[in-house]
Amino acid sequence: MAAEGPLHVLLQGIVLVCAAYLGTVYVLFLGLIAVGAVESAVRARERRAERYDVLATSRFTIPVSVIVPAYNEEVVILPVVRSLLALEYPEFEVIVVNDGSRDRTLELLEREFRLIPREVFFRRVLACEPVRAIYRSAVDPRLTVVDKGNGGKADALNCGINLARYRYLCCVDGDTVYVRDALLKGMRLAVRDPATVLGVTSHVAISRRPEAAAAAEPGPARPDRSLLTSFQHLDYLRAFFNNRLAWSRWGFMLCAVGAFAIWRRDVVRDLGGFSRAFTCEDIELTFRVHERHLRERRPCQVLCLPDTVGTTEGPDRVSRLVSQRARWQRVITETVWHSPATGRWGSSASPTTSSGRSWRRSSRPSRSRRSRWHGVWACSGGARSACCSGSLRSNGILTTVAIRLQDAGCYEQLEKPSASRREIGGRESAL
Repeated sequence: MAAEGPLHVLLQGIVLVCAAYLGTVYVLFLGLIAVGAVESAVRARERRAERYDVLATSRFTIPVSVIVPAYNEEVVILPVVRSLLALEYPEFEVIVVNDGSRDRTLELLEREFRLIPREVFFRRVLACEPVRAIYRSAVDPRLTVVDKGNGGKADALNCGINLARYRYLCCVDGDTVYVRDALLKGMRLAVRDPATVLGVTSHVAISRRPEAAAAAEPGPARPDRSLLTSFQHLDYLRAFFNNRLAWSRWGFMLCAVGAFAIWRRDVVRDLGGFSRAFTCEDIELTFRVHERHLRERRPCQVLCLPDTVGTTEGPDRVSRLVSQRARWQRVITETVWHSPATGRWGSSASPTTSSGRSWRRSSRPSRSRRSRWHGVWACSGGARSACCSGSLRSNGILTTVAIRLQDAGCYEQLEKPSASRREIGGRESAL
C-alpha cells in the first residue's frame, strides 16, 4: 500500500476538524432543545392558569405605547395598523413613524384614518431626523402618525419614543400583522414583575402575504406552502423554540427581535435609545441592556414567550433572503465585537457569551440551587470557552466569505430576474 502523502493527511485533518465542529454544534443545539422544551412547558402551564380576562379589564394594567417604524410599506401598512388598533388591551396608543417613505405609505394612512395635522410639543430626548409633521386620526384617537426624514429603523424608533406617553414600549415592524391578544400575552410577564422584567419578545410566523392572516378565520394559521417560505418558517421555529426559549430560561437572552419587542421606556432612554451605528437595532440594544445591569449588579430579565403573536412578511427571492441573513450576520459580528457585555470573549459568539454571563452570576454569593448550578457550569469555563471559540471562529470565517459573495452579487446570478410584489406596487387587497 502506498504511503500516504502530505495532501492526504491534510485532507484527513480537515475532515476530522469539520466533524468535530459539527459534533460540537449538534451537542449545543441538543442541549438548547432540551432546555427550550422545559421553558415552553412552564410558560404553557402559566398561560393556562393566567386570568387574561382580569388582565384585560383591570385599571392597574400598565399602558403601552406601540411604535411602528414604516418605510415604503404601502403594500401592508393598512392591515398592520388595523391589526394593532384591534389589540385587546385596556390602554395603549399606536405611533406610526413614516421614515421618509417614497411610496404611498403616508397617503394611504391619511385616506384610511382621516389624519388631521396637529401641533404637538414634545421633549427631544433621543436624537433623530427632523420631524416634518404630526397627525392624529379622526377615526381612532389612539393613532398618531409622524412624518419625518429618512434615518433608518433605529432613528424612527427613537422618534417614536420621544412622542410616547406610556411607561412601556412595544416596538414592532411595519410589515407584520398581529393577533388580537399579542400585547396581552406579552405584557402579562411585565405586569407581574415590572422592576425586573425589562424586555419581552415572542415568536412570529412568516408568510409571503401577512395581510392574508388578518382576513383569515380565528384559529391556528396555516403556514405558507412555498418552498422558500417553508424554509424560513422552519428556521424561525428553530430560532425561537430552540434558541430563544433556552436563552430565556438560562437568563441570557441575546436578542429581543425587532418584529415584537416590549421594553421599559426608562431603560431605553437611559441607554440613549437605539443606535444608528449598527446594521440592525434589536440585538445591539439587548446586549447594552444586559451589560449595564450586569455592571451595576441590578436584576435584569429579558424573556421570550412560545406564543405566536403575529405574521411577518418574508423575502420572496433567494437574493433577498441572502441579503437579509447577511444583514443579520453583520449586526451579530458588529455587536459582539463592540459590546463590553461579552468581556474578553467579545470576538467569539453566543455560547461563549453565555459562559461569561454564567460565570459573572455565579461569582455572586447565593445559596440557591440555580446559583450552585451556575457555579458548576463555570468550573469548566476555560475548556468550554476554548472549544466554543474555535468552532465559532470557523463559523465566522465562513459567514464572512458568504457576506463577501453577497456583496459581489454572486447570489443574484442564481435566480431569474422577476419583479417582487413591492416592485409591482400595492395590491387591491392591501388598499
